[in-house]
Amino acid sequence: RRFGPEVADRLVEPFVSGIWAGRADALSVVHSFPELVRAEAESGSVIRGGVATISRRARANESRRGLLSFVSGLEALPRRLADELGPRVRFRTPVESFRRRGNRWLLGAAGEEVEADAVCLATPAGDAARLLKDLDSEATAALGTIPHPPLVVLHVGLRGPIPRRGFGHLVVPQPGRRILGAVWSSNLFPGRAPEGSSLLTVFLGGARDPAAIDLSDAELLAAAGRDLDAALDTRTALEPIRVTRYPRALPQYDFEHGERLARLARAERALPGLTLLGNFRGGVSVGDVIRSAQAL
Repeated sequence: RRFGPEVADRLVEPFVSGIWAGRADALSVVHSFPELVRAEAESGSVIRGGVATISRRARANESRRGLLSFVSGLEALPRRLADELGPRVRFRTPVESFRRRGNRWLLGAAGEEVEADAVCLATPAGDAARLLKDLDSEATAALGTIPHPPLVVLHVGLRGPIPRRGFGHLVVPQPGRRILGAVWSSNLFPGRAPEGSSLLTVFLGGARDPAAIDLSDAELLAAAGRDLDAALDTRTALEPIRVTRYPRALPQYDFEHGERLARLARAERALPGLTLLGNFRGGVSVGDVIRSAQAL
């Protein structure tokens, strides 16, 4: 509506598939990109809103936004959180029952019952739905109907440097192309590949291509090699490092998502002491989830 079909198809669609593994025509902009909606509402246009946002951040001397990681990878974050919490963290202890007794919460796990004043369910949406099934049917239905398209993350090695500058690329939907895009990991962070080699993280599947998760490792590698060669002119065989399949990846904030959020809010009001926290509300990125947790 604002910029025409070419911008929608060749800029917005690959951007949305890269962030959400979804389809631009199936997501609610109000819930998926609230900053964009807010900037347009305040400034009267998308472009003026973007310029105003950049100017405001510059005046406030906000730290530069961008991709980040840790020397030992993103797993450093949950590992450090676990170290700080010490014995209060219980690993491999699934909650088997979840009920209310008066104003208290009772959680059954590992053969014992834990009593609490307040409970935060910070699980994936499907697990939260399972735990709430005997407590709030509306919240259970809302959590259980959030679409989660499958995603494949393929780490591949490349002999020699990546023959492009930058940190990655997205792929415009088109016949003959299967990957959603790739992060050029060794261009982005040091120590991600041996000397003289490169590491790329390739994404396949999502709402546009859910059948990709059923491909064999060899088929995934062949698709990645073909598409990377077309984009980067790699002209060398890729070395498979790791293939990870996520049957239910990122939650999709579709056109029903606003009503789902309203149902979850009603459940929290009806069940004092319960909070639902996760990437199914408030954003899907690591930064979004951290902000939601800090606000709680």
